[in-house]
Amino acid sequence: MNEQKVYLYLELEGAELDIVPLYSMFSKGKCFGSPVGETYYTYLEDDIKVARTRKEAYFQARLEYDAVQENSMSDIICDFVNNFFYEGSPMHQVIAQNRTKLWCTVTSKEDEVSLMLDRRAMRKLMDAGLDLRITVMQNGYRIQHA
Repeated sequence: MNEQKVYLYLELEGAELDIVPLYSMFSKGKCFGSPVGETYYTYLEDDIKVARTRKEAYFQARLEYDAVQENSMSDIICDFVNNFFYEGSPMHQVIAQNRTKLWCTVTSKEDEVSLMLDRRAMRKLMDAGLDLRITVMQNGYRIQHA
């Protein structure tokens, strides 16, 4: 049985970003936000932990999907764009005013992963003004989320 998971991450960062309404907008996923002035940590080589202070507000939403068919990834992308970037959606203004990253991680226990991103999905991303970064993790590699 093919057990592929697709995780979509939307990351927003900006000086004027209002993170509070984003929590309800992305309530079906896992969300994390951090206001200006909050301390956060990054890690350097050899697991050296470095404290930093947020100069801009930050928000990340993570949505998880099962990808059971080859065209599932395209369906997932289209569903995501239709749900959050429909005509008149407040997200259009949010991404126009802030730095935005959308990335996708695909995990699978299988040796081979075959997911397609078709023209329909690429057009939806383009119309929404989004680029997509993709990472594939195979052979039982597990992503651990807190």
